Amino acid sequence: MIRTATPSDMFLLICLAAIYGSAFTATKIAVPTIGPFGLVVARVVIGFVLLLPYAFMRGWMWPSSSRTWLLLPVLCAFNLLAPFFLISWAQQHLNASLMALIMGAGPFFGLVFSHVATRDDRLTAPKIAGVLMGFLGIALVLGVDAFAGLSGGSMEARLAQAAALLASVCYAGSGILVRQIDDIPPNQIASLVLGLGSIAMLMAVPLLEPGLLSLYAALDREALIATVYLGAVTTASAFILRYHLIQTVGMGYFGLSIYLVPVFGVAIAALWLSEPITPSLLAGLGMIMLGLAVARRKAFRTKFIGREAPTRK
Repeated sequence: MIRTATPSDMFLLICLAAIYGSAFTATKIAVPTIGPFGLVVARVVIGFVLLLPYAFMRGWMWPSSSRTWLLLPVLCAFNLLAPFFLISWAQQHLNASLMALIMGAGPFFGLVFSHVATRDDRLTAPKIAGVLMGFLGIALVLGVDAFAGLSGGSMEARLAQAAALLASVCYAGSGILVRQIDDIPPNQIASLVLGLGSIAMLMAVPLLEPGLLSLYAALDREALIATVYLGAVTTASAFILRYHLIQTVGMGYFGLSIYLVPVFGVAIAALWLSEPITPSLLAGLGMIMLGLAVARRKAFRTKFIGREAPTRK
């Protein structure tokens, strides 16, 4: 049952946004050494190994419906494996700050998907205006910085930008799927999704990367820390927070954390990697945030100004 959000939920939302934003910097550090496939394997397996004991301590529950069992592999594909690989591959060619900004398209895709898949979150004139403003902000950066050296003007950079947008689409679509699973708690959802992902990735290792262990052995200290961080924090911990917020306070409130991800992503990349913050990057970020505010002004008013919506029964 969805309930009214509390200050604790707001704190968790901000923490989750910071975690997601830091993932782009960590990926940029790790992916040159072990490649996108090796990074996804490590991230998924580490996340599963750390999350499974926690799930058992909370009391393990198997799904009670065949519908959930059918949804879990789909959720694994679109909320885990596909976006993880697309992001890792794209960051071989994109800076972390630009990647974070492109992923800011997720909430706009989510608005469109919610209009199609739900009855209580339809597109309105402000939402349509917000969507257009958000995509204008992304187009502004991709159209300017791609030729100014931030991401490079090569075909690989363009494909990487497309991969980043596709990853954002995957996350937006999977958010709808999460709400369809109501017979197991969030930690079990995350554990089962990561378990299925681990099995799939480990089965693929002999075919796609037979020398993967030697790549891991050659990791330098910084890349190793970044890889473990991606598995332990941005995967295991973030999965628990993500599913907890979606199931307890709803997709609309959870979406507010995604709104903050580009801000944290750009700031962390600038501080940790000394990536440039160009005028067009700032303009694009500002346009995205403005578009989100316009599209979700009612949600922002409720969550931040204090006009609480009634708890759904």
